Amino acid sequence: MRGEPPCEGHSPPKGTTLRIHGFAPAGKTVRSTLEQFVSPPYFPVRLAGAPATVEYVDLDGSPFEIDGIRVSTLPLNHPDGCIAYRLDRAGRRTVFATDHEHGDPEVDAALAEFCRGADHLIYDATYVPSEYESLRKGWGHSTWYAAVAIARAAAVENLVLFHHHPDHTDAELERI
Repeated sequence: MRGEPPCEGHSPPKGTTLRIHGFAPAGKTVRSTLEQFVSPPYFPVRLAGAPATVEYVDLDGSPFEIDGIRVSTLPLNHPDGCIAYRLDRAGRRTVFATDHEHGDPEVDAALAEFCRGADHLIYDATYVPSEYESLRKGWGHSTWYAAVAIARAAAVENLVLFHHHPDHTDAELERI
């Protein structure tokens, strides 16, 4: 959104437009998918009632630009589908790749190339390798170990581990 962020309990500035670019699962749209989840019982307020104009853009894989930032996408390995986003601007690159399960050689190679030379890679590190190997294969998530492998293969400058397992305690995350 543009303009001043709204204070709690106040509406955004008049004329605010929220444009959501996203991946739509087969047979759905970004709008129908988000309106399903941003509503009770999953969320206390309906997205359809937002005090702004909401526009939805279903991505088709083509790069696009927003305020001088080139946005590229890449399909990831997840049972329900997911995409990585790469943001390029003024020689800087950030990649956001979560809800990705490592292990498909073609997808992993494409992801490494997609991330090549990134300043920042934000990567799915939901599980430790032992959890993944024994309990979570096929769930669409990855490990810190796979994150390091992709970052090294792509010569990424900074790796940010994201999407930790909700059952991990703070102490476990510190240990990991």
